[in-house]
Amino acid sequence: MIFASKTLNEFAERGRVVPEISNSKIRELFVQDYRLVYKISRLRIEILGIIHGRRDLKKLWEKEDREK
Repeated sequence: MIFASKTLNEFAERGRVVPEISNSKIRELFVQDYRLVYKISRLRIEILGIIHGRRDLKKLWEKEDREK
C-alpha cells in the first residue's frame, strides 16, 4: 500500500476511474483486498481513503456527502 501510494506522483492516471463516482479526477488502485481511492488535482494527489474491496463504496461516498 505504501509503495503504491508513493508512486502516484509519477503515474497518477494509472488507476481506473472509480465507477461508483464517475469523476475522471477520482481514481483507484487495487492493492491486495483494498481499494486506494485518490483524487488528482493540478498540484497534488490526495488520498481519499483505503477501503476494503467488499465494502459498498457508493454507500460510503453518499454518507460522506450527507455529513458535509
